[in-house]
Amino acid sequence: MSDIASAAVFFPEKAAVYQSSFQQVKPTSCLVLTLMDGSERTFRVPMRVGRILQADLDALPQSVSEAVDYIDSLQRRVAFSYLVDLLSRRDHSTKEIQDKLKGQGFSPSSIESAVEKARQSRYLDDARFASYFVDERVRRGWGRIKIEQELRRKGVDPAEIPGYPEEYFDEQSDVERAAALLARKSIPENKPFEKLVRHLMSKGFSYSIARDAVQQRLCRDS
Repeated sequence: MSDIASAAVFFPEKAAVYQSSFQQVKPTSCLVLTLMDGSERTFRVPMRVGRILQADLDALPQSVSEAVDYIDSLQRRVAFSYLVDLLSRRDHSTKEIQDKLKGQGFSPSSIESAVEKARQSRYLDDARFASYFVDERVRRGWGRIKIEQELRRKGVDPAEIPGYPEEYFDEQSDVERAAALLARKSIPENKPFEKLVRHLMSKGFSYSIARDAVQQRLCRDS
């Protein structure tokens, strides 16, 4: 006799789904297995997984233990598919991927499996991500401090980037980038030195770099 008498997938109300667009953690779907003895087993799964289950409930094994293995295997496959979809849009750090998978409701084991598979396939590479991230932010005119703060927020230690910081920054180029930012700003009438220095420091430049760039701008304009 089979363990499972019936199975059904339930989804959150549309209002909850709409509200979740403003939240880090999305609502999940619910798989309910009704057993032959009348008891129930409930599983919370990402909605991506829930839609696949709902489309083909007949594929669900009739044994509870086999059904659990099936759900786990399905979560792992869907988690990896979602990971690849995210990386097709832009490169991510490992922490960013883990956070996004967690936010979708994937289980810790499925997240670990997807991330490890992506690392082995070189889809995920924090060193590559960090190198591109730094280069791109430097082109935007960011200062080193801001870049490093953002890297740490994304789970990347700047000290672990090959060739960092010597291959990415030098004092002269930092001053030139700070000067380029200042060239797009008008000089304040009151306390121009202090205000322009604060502006550059808010962009991630050190005080010494900001000071030199502002002094050059004020001297040139005077």
